[in-house]
Amino acid sequence: MDVFGSFALVLALVCAVYAFVGGIAAIVTRHPLLVKSTRQAGIATCCLVFLATLSLEYLFFSDNFSNAYVVWVLAVLELFAVHLCFFRADCLPEQER
Repeated sequence: MDVFGSFALVLALVCAVYAFVGGIAAIVTRHPLLVKSTRQAGIATCCLVFLATLSLEYLFFSDNFSNAYVVWVLAVLELFAVHLCFFRADCLPEQER
């Protein structure tokens, strides 16, 4: 799933560059097919970023640690939870209260 998300992001980058460059060319030439093509490339970029986001969320919820970003975010969240628990008395075990 991480390869799918990475591929979707690379393809989204290619579509975004095409939409940007093609959009400038469409403004200059006012060619209607080029305008339609760049608009569809922008829509494809949004869809591909959405698919990459879904792929990353799947990795989060399945606790798949093959992706370094998932490991980093979960480690930061665990560290944050430990610091929050340090300042609360109801998080301590019974013998430490």
